Amino acid sequence: MAKPVDLLVRGRPVVYLAAGVALPDELAARTANLDRYAGLDSQLALMPNARRVLLTSARPAPLFHYVLLWPSDTALDLLDERVARAAATDDDFAGAILAEARHVTCLGCEVVHRVLAFEAGMPPFGVGSWMRDAPIAFVDACPSCGASWRTLGALAVL
Repeated sequence: MAKPVDLLVRGRPVVYLAAGVALPDELAARTANLDRYAGLDSQLALMPNARRVLLTSARPAPLFHYVLLWPSDTALDLLDERVARAAATDDDFAGAILAEARHVTCLGCEVVHRVLAFEAGMPPFGVGSWMRDAPIAFVDACPSCGASWRTLGALAVL
């Protein structure tokens, strides 16, 4: 059975969860924002360009749950294998964007949507050269009414 893998990305500790890997109770107990991901496992499993990761902020605890999104043509099954063999490098994560699950209310129609929104402040995946190089399109309109979401930073609607 596959397990979460600890690795370093740009010198920062990351816990990587390959496709289908469950979050063990001992890691869940140390994760601060896990409530934002309640019920999302099945939806995230359907996203072939997404992998769950746990990161720390400035201290070793608590952990924070995020999702890394790559361009849709990225072969993440191969990355999962490289991570499992401890062969992944920083280059494997170069096209990834860090996202966090959020609830947003559309100002146009007041419908609440659950989205994966760009997380700019968490190194090593924050604003910088990796963000400029990542060819991932933002969701720029509400799926219910079409109102502009250009400033929201939504990467996917769940």
